[in-house]
Amino acid sequence: MEKVFGPFSFVVYLQDMRHFIFIKSSTEAISVPVSTLKLITYTSATTITLSFEGTVNQDLHVILTVTSGKTANVIEAITNQAMSQRMSLLKYDAVNSKYSTSNVTGITTISI
Repeated sequence: MEKVFGPFSFVVYLQDMRHFIFIKSSTEAISVPVSTLKLITYTSATTITLSFEGTVNQDLHVILTVTSGKTANVIEAITNQAMSQRMSLLKYDAVNSKYSTSNVTGITTISI
């Protein structure tokens, strides 16, 4: 979209600035744009996998641990949070045990 103001014009790029941040440890953390979330899959009764579109055919996968029997609830909640414009940061912090989604209990893996 191009905006024109008097003798000046410039291009405005609108992009989703919302991010997931995953903190597995003090040395393993990553921030990922919400718009790159491709899918969330059931892995087991206590884990789900979030897959993000990467570059050069290298997708990012984050495996979250969840309360047993709550995987469907967590998948639904994360999907709703990703679609909502209300939260600009979806934080999953295993170091401090603070998660944007209830029933998430940890981060097992962050892999590219």
